[in-house]
Amino acid sequence: MDDLLSSRARLYANHYRSLLTSDAIPLRSTFDIRAVKTILDSFVILEPLSLEIVRFRLVGTREVQRYGQDVTGGNYLDFCPPERRLSAYAAFETMANHACGMQAVIRSKTSVGVDILNEAVGFPFRCDRTGAIHLIFQSNDLDRDTHWKGQDAAVNNHATILLRTYLDIGFGIPAPVSV
Repeated sequence: MDDLLSSRARLYANHYRSLLTSDAIPLRSTFDIRAVKTILDSFVILEPLSLEIVRFRLVGTREVQRYGQDVTGGNYLDFCPPERRLSAYAAFETMANHACGMQAVIRSKTSVGVDILNEAVGFPFRCDRTGAIHLIFQSNDLDRDTHWKGQDAAVNNHATILLRTYLDIGFGIPAPVSV
């Protein structure tokens, strides 16, 4: 996890690492927002439900700006080109089924055609109430002006995955898959 590109991603990874036990995925209730309060606005919680739906369960305010709208309740896969939807779902399912984290470097397109390079780092948590796996991702634009306003050029397509790396959280790393 030391190879993460953003210091913000490393802050999240260090917090996650502090929650790990030797035999279980952490419960969502163990996620301490005080430990990551400086980056709290850049989180999303995803729940892979089917090959067609990866539900946004919760979206931070910075992510609402990035998407130009509140996507809570929406489908992450709607932001993937059709040819990439299956591999995106498979990556989320791998995280849930194999119990691993993931780093993805994504080139996204905005509504005005601008490319944005983003590092997203996610880890699995178990829902306290249902036991379902939720994936909590933290997102960092690597090449965008920090004063950008989402309503001007909202992300509308996660066009290309440049890097996908699974992160060992104590259960090993799954076999590599093509991006």
